[in-house]
Amino acid sequence: RFSALRSLGMRWQSVIVNPNPPKNMKLAIVPADEKYQWWEKLRKVPSSWVTNRGETERFLYYDGPTASKLPVDVKLEDGRHLQFYPQDETQGKEKNQPGLHEGIYIHVENGVASAQHISLESDDANPELAQPLPLQGEAAVAAKILEMLTRYGMTKEEAQGVIDAWAPQWFHAPGRRFLLRMSPKEYDTLCPLTIRPKPTTTVRLGLVMTEFDGADKVLSAQP
Repeated sequence: RFSALRSLGMRWQSVIVNPNPPKNMKLAIVPADEKYQWWEKLRKVPSSWVTNRGETERFLYYDGPTASKLPVDVKLEDGRHLQFYPQDETQGKEKNQPGLHEGIYIHVENGVASAQHISLESDDANPELAQPLPLQGEAAVAAKILEMLTRYGMTKEEAQGVIDAWAPQWFHAPGRRFLLRMSPKEYDTLCPLTIRPKPTTTVRLGLVMTEFDGADKVLSAQP
């Protein structure tokens, strides 16, 4: 007789949260290589310190593969139109709710990033990309992403930390990609979270990055 595995998760126990750096603080060593500097950048985001098992950090970090179904599948048709396919029938009924979905289409060519903000609140599930794209240059694209994330509820410092950490992939890697902001309900369904005692305010951000060139894969950034 075999038992089916119905759920799998993780639990942090005895996590100590302190607004000030604790005495005898032990930080993980970050290698000098540029590809690891995103970790140092996240440490600069104003936040409390968390300590667990003798190590202290300004954020809790974990990663791992998932076979979960994405809330919305994004495809690029004929290089001019984005096509969105909600994977849940209930999303089709909810898609016109303000703020449910939005995203940024980014194209990096010859070292230059250009982009367009896309809102999915309308009935148009096949929006056409402008020619040329309205956001030109890394600074303009980053500013629009910052606006999108802060409007969602993140602080400016938190949003900037996300942008700094992902800048090499978003703004420097050649290709075309789309960053989809999931709805709070979708993120809670994909990544359930229980905190005791309950926080007065919770803002959870789920970003899904779909690459259209040179990779048949979807990467996610979920702070």
